[in-house]
Order: sequence, then C-alpha cells, then structure tokens
Amino acid sequence: MTKGFFITGTDTNVGKTFITCCLLKTLQENQKLPVYPRKPIASGAIRFTPKKLISEDAMLLKTHSLTNESLNTICPYLFEAAISPARAIKLNSANISLDNLIKACKTPNDGIRLIEGVGGFYSPLTEKYLNSNLAKHLGLEVIIVVANKLGCINQTLLTIEAVKNSNLKINCIIINDISLDADYDNFIDIKELTKEKCIHLPFQPTKTPVIINFL
Repeated sequence: MTKGFFITGTDTNVGKTFITCCLLKTLQENQKLPVYPRKPIASGAIRFTPKKLISEDAMLLKTHSLTNESLNTICPYLFEAAISPARAIKLNSANISLDNLIKACKTPNDGIRLIEGVGGFYSPLTEKYLNSNLAKHLGLEVIIVVANKLGCINQTLLTIEAVKNSNLKINCIIINDISLDADYDNFIDIKELTKEKCIHLPFQPTKTPVIINFL
C-alpha cells in the first residue's frame, strides 16, 4: 500500500475536497492504518472572529477523519480572499515558502496521508512555485479530479500530460458529476482517450462521502 496520495484537479471548484472525503472514507474502511488528511494552504476562508479564519474544506476533512488532529494541523495557512494562494501571500506580505508547505504536509509515520492540492496542477502556490512543484517534491501517486462539464476532456488530457511530465504516477482519474445533467459521454470519451484508470462518480446531492473503488 502506498504511503499516500496527492489529490489535484483539472481546475478550481471541481470537488477535490468532497472527493478527498470519499477517499478518506474508503481508506478508513478498507485499511488498518490511520489516514491523515492535509490541505496545507487555502484561500477563501471564513472570518470566524476578527483574528481567526476557518477553512470550510479543512472542517470537512476533519469531520470525516477518524483522527483527532486540529484544524490548524490539517490546514495551517489560511487567507480570506478567494484568490490564488500565491496572490494572497503577496498581497498579505506573508512569509510562506514551498518548504513551509512541504513541512505542513508531514504526517505521522504510522499511516496514509491524503494531500489536497490547490486548484489545478499548475495553479500558483507561492511566489515562485506551482502546485506541481509541491506534488513533485512529495512524490506521491496523483489522483486527478475532473468536474464533468463542457471542456473537461481537454482539461483532463492536459492535466494527465502535466502530471506525467513531472514524472509522477497517476493512480486514477475521477470524473465527478457536479450536476444531475452531467454528460456521461464525457466519462466514456476520457476513458477511451487515456490508458489511466478512470472512475465515474454520479452526482451526490447530499454531499455525503461514498466509497470509491480506487485501490
């Protein structure tokens, strides 16, 4: 069993956090090892108090995790503005480096880690580095999340190429129906256009994590 997975998307708002919660559920029910979720940096956080931000994504990861880790451990770097982390770091004159984010992805050695990236594979992460740089340094198998919508075939093929150019192994591609009228043919087409394992996830109106057969 691999020591972890890096979850990336073909774009932002493709359902990465929900899929990560599904992976959490799957691993926790099928493996005897603990599973540790990480989302090292997040923008678009909620202002909970004048001095405290809360990430809804981190809250979901904590809710569906069987560990007792704090929100700050799961997601230590937060920004309120819904912009790229790189731009948020610059606007806030924050001193956050790629090395800081790498350290934020560390987990206990007794389990499996799920690292949720930011946006797409080439999304800006810090002033000089992209999401891909973090993934490459961690060296984990990559799970690509695709929002099933118009244009997703092109985005999926580009992301596959980008991951392979980083010399990373793709575990699977999850085509996530983000609406009831999502076109199932997109899944069929993607499956025919790539040799990678493709998984179709029907629309989940209640957003309750389900088992995904990705192992």
